[in-house]
Amino acid sequence: MDRLKVEGHSNLYRDLNSGAVINCNRDEYDLYIKAKANRENMINEINTLKQELDEVKQLLKKITDDN
Repeated sequence: MDRLKVEGHSNLYRDLNSGAVINCNRDEYDLYIKAKANRENMINEINTLKQELDEVKQLLKKITDDN
């Protein structure tokens, strides 16, 4: 794979065949993957809380309608 160093960035290279920019710093990549997983987990938790809140609202509505 032919690579060209990206000017001004010590860990970035451009693949001359595809034009893709490649980060060769494994630590930065690992941090990115962890941050992405954390964001996805937070989104899932928020969606779960929304669903649970909707269930509570439905139960409260049912209780008030029954009286």
